[in-house]
Amino acid sequence: MLRDVKEYCTSCEPCALGRRVHSTKAYLNPLDLATRPFEVLGLDFLVYYDVYSNLGHSCTMWLEKKHIYTDFWCWQTPSQSRVPIDVNAHECEKMRDSRLCHGKNMDYLGNNKWSFERIPNVQGSWLQVTADQLINCRLEEVTLETECANCTISSPIGDIPGGINGSVSHNLVTIVWKASLREVQQCKLRLVETGIAQRYLTYNSEIERIRGVEQQQFDFGYNTTNKKYCNSSEKSYKQVIGMDKVILRLHSLTDTNAHPSKPLEEDIENIADIIRAEISGVAHSQYARDRTTDGINEVAPEIRALQCENRVLAHKTAIATAQHSGWLVASYLNLPTCSKLIATGESISVYQCSPKNSKITTEITSCGPQPKLGDYTLDTEGWELTPYTPCYWQKNFVNFNGRAHFYKNSSWHPVVPGVIIQGDTVGTESIRTAERISRENAFFKTLP
Repeated sequence: MLRDVKEYCTSCEPCALGRRVHSTKAYLNPLDLATRPFEVLGLDFLVYYDVYSNLGHSCTMWLEKKHIYTDFWCWQTPSQSRVPIDVNAHECEKMRDSRLCHGKNMDYLGNNKWSFERIPNVQGSWLQVTADQLINCRLEEVTLETECANCTISSPIGDIPGGINGSVSHNLVTIVWKASLREVQQCKLRLVETGIAQRYLTYNSEIERIRGVEQQQFDFGYNTTNKKYCNSSEKSYKQVIGMDKVILRLHSLTDTNAHPSKPLEEDIENIADIIRAEISGVAHSQYARDRTTDGINEVAPEIRALQCENRVLAHKTAIATAQHSGWLVASYLNLPTCSKLIATGESISVYQCSPKNSKITTEITSCGPQPKLGDYTLDTEGWELTPYTPCYWQKNFVNFNGRAHFYKNSSWHPVVPGVIIQGDTVGTESIRTAERISRENAFFKTLP
């Protein structure tokens, strides 16, 4: 690794020549793909918690109607319909205790289900519509589970608020239960979801990461240590990092005929929706963040290449500019004051001088005001002295230390840019500056 870093740093000569001191930065590093067997694995999300369960009963009732129309030729046209009936808690409790549907015995269907389902016996009458109706019922034992005494209750008709006690109705289905018969089962494992994921290694040997494949957008970190949870005889569960009571079980995809979660698949729908939504939300958020990191990692080499190209371009631009003005290119590169670049072919040397404050006088000539220091004046670069001539500066502007100045009221003033261009519009300040310069030029021309 160290050898590769040194080789990379020394392979770009312009980068090495033009490097500057920057604050320490580190690029985001992608996770390495696992190189061990079974890189793509099947996984199960499970939760474990204490279960408070109640035995309840769900009740439904409906009105079975039948109509028969008999025409002139005695042809009969039957029609049937069902009208749901709202069942209150008292009627449901009565049905549960007696197994009767409005006084009629209900049939046992097995699996703790009872029903009374009959079709009315209607006899037709010539050129008349005859009708009859019967009330049908269905009763079924259901298990209501919750994580604590006042938590949301999971039921076949959806989640029930924890504050409700004894009965609830939803979409014409009524469930009744006795809170006094609640049972507690310590630490129960429940399957939330199954999936297929790809395993990644991290820089910590005790932590690995899994990411969903295809359309499954989840991403989790987990501890590689196998543990045993609840009353399970298996020691093959791994704790998900950052989510309490959520664990993973990984298995090879070749073992599809004997899926380890087969006994738990029947309970997958009994997990409260809020638990499944919480796990899915965290999984998707982590997936989105990691996908963004991957995008940044993919762009990082291109950014480094662009930075190297920019430094090469800056190096060539500095050489070209130094042929014309070494002081100007030094200021562009933010070199220390009084630095000058001297270009010799493709090489550049830095000329460093010591700054010295001097008092500049002004001499008015036919070409305008001229700065003067003894027998010398400022050269066009604004940093060096050159032999004085009366018309060295002819445009009424003088370069002092790389900045343009104009002469007014017996002193030199820096030129403040005042041009504001928006489309083809020129700012008022620039027009005033141009008028002032024009008046000064006319004044200087009148001088002897």
